[in-house]
Amino acid sequence: MYLNRNTDMVMVGGRHPVKARYSVGFKSDGKITALHLDLLINAGISPDASPIIPGTIISSVKKYNWGALSFDIKLCKTNNTSKSVMRAPGDTQGSLIADAIIEHVASVLSVDANSVREKNFHTYDTLQLFYPDSAGDASAYTLLHSIFGKLVSTFSYLDRAESIKQFNSSNKWRKGGSLLCAPHFQS
Repeated sequence: MYLNRNTDMVMVGGRHPVKARYSVGFKSDGKITALHLDLLINAGISPDASPIIPGTIISSVKKYNWGALSFDIKLCKTNNTSKSVMRAPGDTQGSLIADAIIEHVASVLSVDANSVREKNFHTYDTLQLFYPDSAGDASAYTLLHSIFGKLVSTFSYLDRAESIKQFNSSNKWRKGGSLLCAPHFQS
């Protein structure tokens, strides 16, 4: 006997829902100086894999250099179905939270979100300073800025972003996102 994929996904319960509130400090050029996160994680009725989720969410949030980072995380026992681990548990939630914050800062400053992303990428020095266990060896560190620049130019990001901007300025319905953008979240 085996389950089809739809039944399996219903039984597994999916990823842990997270409610995130944040306070973020940033400069007029988009450089983020501080972030405080309050996270409520719906753990469901039994612990299952929930105890590992806070660490993996924060690990994923740390993909950007937030300057000063603080957080308060609560695992909430609820009467919902317990969630189980999926590939990269917590990583999707942490990435969405991090990119929603980046998008919000960009929106407030009326600048392209990718310029804010790039300003807040880690350097090897910041990784070594803030997250020494994650920094690894300097010789193995890849310069994210150059890879990001190649992706932007390879996929004509700037042209596509300008096309979206022109479309949005002259149409009732709005297009959102592009190849290198996360979805836009209202705060």
